[in-house]
Amino acid sequence: MAQKEEVTYELLVHSGTRWEAQGVYPASGQHTAVQDAKSLAKVSTVKGVKVVKEYYDAKAGASRSLTIYEHKPHEPGKPVPSKPRNMPNASQASKVGDVREASNEESPKKGGSIMAVLVKILVSLLFSLAAALVVTQITSISLQNIDSLGMLKKSDFLNLVFLFVFVITALALVTRILVGMKAIAPILRARPAAQPSPAKRRRDPRLTPSHYTEEEENFEPVSEAERKKQAEEDEKNALEAAMKAEEEQRKRAEEEARKKAEEEAALRAEIDARSELITMNAFTQDAFDVLQGDKSKQEAHTVFGLVLFLVGAMQSLRHQHKLPDDVANTVMLQALGSVGLSKERAEHFVQHIDEYLISNPRYSEMFQNGRAAMGDYLESNVGPRGALSDALGDWEKPKSKNDGAGQPVTVLFTDIAGSTAMTQMLGDEGAQEVVRAHNRIVREALQGFSGKEIKHTGDGIMASFPSASAGVEAAMEMQRRTQAHNATDPEHVLGLKIGLNTGEPIAEDDDLFGSTVQLAARIVDKASAGQVLVSGSVHGLCQGKKDLKFERFADLDMKGFDESVTVYTALWDPNAKSPEASASAVPSSPPVSPASPVEPKP
Repeated sequence: MAQKEEVTYELLVHSGTRWEAQGVYPASGQHTAVQDAKSLAKVSTVKGVKVVKEYYDAKAGASRSLTIYEHKPHEPGKPVPSKPRNMPNASQASKVGDVREASNEESPKKGGSIMAVLVKILVSLLFSLAAALVVTQITSISLQNIDSLGMLKKSDFLNLVFLFVFVITALALVTRILVGMKAIAPILRARPAAQPSPAKRRRDPRLTPSHYTEEEENFEPVSEAERKKQAEEDEKNALEAAMKAEEEQRKRAEEEARKKAEEEAALRAEIDARSELITMNAFTQDAFDVLQGDKSKQEAHTVFGLVLFLVGAMQSLRHQHKLPDDVANTVMLQALGSVGLSKERAEHFVQHIDEYLISNPRYSEMFQNGRAAMGDYLESNVGPRGALSDALGDWEKPKSKNDGAGQPVTVLFTDIAGSTAMTQMLGDEGAQEVVRAHNRIVREALQGFSGKEIKHTGDGIMASFPSASAGVEAAMEMQRRTQAHNATDPEHVLGLKIGLNTGEPIAEDDDLFGSTVQLAARIVDKASAGQVLVSGSVHGLCQGKKDLKFERFADLDMKGFDESVTVYTALWDPNAKSPEASASAVPSSPPVSPASPVEPKP
């Protein structure tokens, strides 16, 4: 009979009103069940503990049980009960089912204790809320004459006080309640484990309390090895969580440091802008003194000359102090506003300053006078009054016209390719060395081909020739000399771009103006380093010259010209590859021309 029966051990606890099943153990778990029962017996709230051995015959569908361990606390005035024997007699075993069935009828609902805990927690939260309100009100009265505390407004500070008091009080009260509940938790920890069985077991209703579930039949106690493994996993998880929290804290610290650095950089930029603004304001005020008391110098023409003078001064300040674009524009707009220009007119003037300078040599001269005056002001603190008075004297002189208008002239522009990047790579001294080489090469070629230097544009030269062929031959000679220079001085490589156009420019004050000049400036913008580009008029006038060869470059859209312009490449190097006639291959670097002048080096 014993070989056919399935044996389990059930741990029962008497809480004062009924017996409740706390765990089911397999046939090999007798020792563990008894040890857990002895541990539970030490808890003051437990009225009784016992372990019942149950036999179940699956074939016959019958079951029986024996109490192998039972403990009840000793009551004063009563003799200490003897320990139950390990093997009770059959009459005792037959009464176990009746005892359990009776306990089910007398036990109250288990949810009563849970409801009591919830009520305690709710009362604790209400008390915490009241305490927080009281403390916040007291704090508000204490700070009634204070509007803010540091970076916090008074209302924000009171909200923080309320939240802090509420959270601290609630945590303290709820923790105390939960600690009381957890006194028995370490002993009553569930130990689920699937119990292998050839067939699903059907229990006798008389042996199963009303709160007992079939899931508890599959529970078995956790072994010591499993407990150790679980503890190691918990420790590992805690370590990973701590490392993750530390990493997040490090990232937050780095982000805060980055934001702080950005704020400090913005503050330094603002301080720099204010410093440059003070310098420009002092310069402008000295310039205004020249106009004070002389109504003849307050006319629109004179004020316009002053505007050109101030813009030139600002460009010099920007170049020497290496101001960022936003700072320079802010200072320039404020200076022009002090003259009486509206913000819209000032912005338009700044955006189109290049066009103003190319339209009249007087404008460019006034601009350069302002640059020179600012240079003297920064170097030796000499005010601009004398320089502005002399500049206005020349500004008011009547215009002069040169003879020879209507004659075809070939206009040539040169430009140093990538001058900005070159300055950053070589430094100011190295870049200036390249500019000197450029000036020497260009001027030597001008002398050899009857060319005339009109003006220096900063990173290039504007020149004129009496014939188209002379201009092209001079441009080719410039590129050959540049190639030789780069071979002998590789540390100061010169990238030379050249553009030519022939027409009838307007000659005035030893300068040239008009669409002929503008088109030549646009053409040099489309050239690359080592390239000579010419307009269709130059190409046509050079036909029949056996030593001059050209290739069609592209039909290009030029700013200020309604129709596309056909551009050709002058072939000066027989070893060079022919450029592809594609507009997409045309560089878009800013031109060195009157339409967009590069400011001269101070």
